[in-house]
Amino acid sequence: MVFYRAVPLNAQLGVENERDMGRAVFVDLKSGVLKVRRLQSTFAVCLRRKTVEWIRERLEEGAKLKLAFLGVERRRGKRGSTYGRLYVALVFAREAMPVEPKAIVAVDVNRLDHGVTAGLIVDGRIVKRLRLPDASIAKELRRLHKEISRLERQTAEEN
Repeated sequence: MVFYRAVPLNAQLGVENERDMGRAVFVDLKSGVLKVRRLQSTFAVCLRRKTVEWIRERLEEGAKLKLAFLGVERRRGKRGSTYGRLYVALVFAREAMPVEPKAIVAVDVNRLDHGVTAGLIVDGRIVKRLRLPDASIAKELRRLHKEISRLERQTAEEN
C-alpha cells in the first residue's frame, strides 16, 4: 500500500491513566481508543484487541512511541485518481544492543596469479585457511596470460 501523502504527527501513548497532553495523536490503551487531532475536527478510532496486544508487545520490548504518520490511500482508476481510506501508522523505537561477532572472515586479495587467501578468525586466531584459486588454476592462468601476450605481439608485428 502506498500513501498519497503521509504526514508525520507527534504522538503520545497512554498506558494507564496518563494525562492527555494534547498531542496530534493520542493512543489510550486502557480504553482502546486512538484520537487524531489537528484536522477540522478531532476523531477517535476504536482499536482492535490485536492492535492493543501488538502495542503492548512493543512496550515489553522496551520500545517507545516516537511519532505517528497520517496517510491517505490513493486509488488509481480509469477515470482518474480517487482517495480511499485514511490510515494512521504508529512508529515505535527502542535501543538496540550491539552485536558482537563470533568470528571474522578475512580476505587477502593480491594479483590473480598469486590467488586469493581467505581465513576464518575466532578469538584472534586463524582457525581455517582457504586459498583460491589453487596452484593448478594459477598455473593455467599464467599459461593463458603468456599465450595472449604472444598473440598480441604477433598481431602487432604483422600490422
